[in-house]
Amino acid sequence: MGQPAVDMAGQVFGRLTVLERAENTKNNKAQWLCLCECGNKIIVSRRRLKDGMTKSCGCYRVDIGKLNKTHGMKGTRLYRIWSGMKDRCLNPKSKYWDRYGGKGITVCDEWKTFENFMNWSSENGYTEKLTLDRIENSKGYKPSNCRWATMEQQENNRTNNILHTIDGKTQSLNAWCRELDISRYAFKKLILKGEI
Repeated sequence: MGQPAVDMAGQVFGRLTVLERAENTKNNKAQWLCLCECGNKIIVSRRRLKDGMTKSCGCYRVDIGKLNKTHGMKGTRLYRIWSGMKDRCLNPKSKYWDRYGGKGITVCDEWKTFENFMNWSSENGYTEKLTLDRIENSKGYKPSNCRWATMEQQENNRTNNILHTIDGKTQSLNAWCRELDISRYAFKKLILKGEI
C-alpha cells in the first residue's frame, strides 16, 4: 500500500472544486469527490486532476461543442458566397488569387466569421437574386465597401468594363444592349457608324 494521499479538499482544477476523499480505485489509487461549477458531482483520480486531463464533469466538452456547432447555413448560396470571397482573398492556391488576394484585396477580420457576414447580409438587403459587390474595386471586402447588387450594377462596376455614354447616361455595353434590345454586335456596329 502506498503513502497516504495528500488532502486536496478545497483545491480547484478547471471547473472542479475538490470536496473530499472518495473510495480508492481497484488498483488502490486515490480518488476525490469534486463539485463542478455546473452543480454536478464527479469522482476523479488524483492523477487526472493534477495532469489537467479532467477539468469538469463533462459539461466543458458540451459547452465547447455548442460553441463549435455550425450555424446550419453550410451549403446555402450565402455560405458559398462567403466561402468564395474568403478563398479568393486568403488562399494563394485559389484560381482567382491573382485577381484578388494577390492584388491586395482583403477580407476584414469581422467577416472572417460567417455569422457576422450573415448578419450584415440580412441587415443590408440580401436576396437570392443579388450578388456581393465591392463599391470600390481597389478596396477589400468590408461592410463599408460592399453592397448587395443586381447583375447589372455588378457589370457596371467591373474594373475591366468599357462604359459608353449616350445622352448623358453612362453604362456598360451589356446594359445598353438590354435597354435597346439589340445584340452586342449590333451595338458595336452602330458605334462604328457613329450613330450612337
